[in-house]
Amino acid sequence: MSEQTKILDFLALAERLNRSAHETYVLRDRAGVRRFFDGLHLVEPGVVPIDRWHPGRVSPAPGRRRSPSIYAAVGRKP
Repeated sequence: MSEQTKILDFLALAERLNRSAHETYVLRDRAGVRRFFDGLHLVEPGVVPIDRWHPGRVSPAPGRRRSPSIYAAVGRKP
């Protein structure tokens, strides 16, 4: 299965979940998440995949080759 097919399948799943759930699931890339922090000072390492926020604190799942598609960040008022 190609990467593009996997992405399209995931998007279709998100669409089905949005139609059936009370909460909506919004897919955002790094730039989309970064916009939530406009006007704030980002604490290092900035907007990164959640397993890179504090590497080494949590062991990655066995066999995991890619970072999860969840971003983490902390912003402070300037």
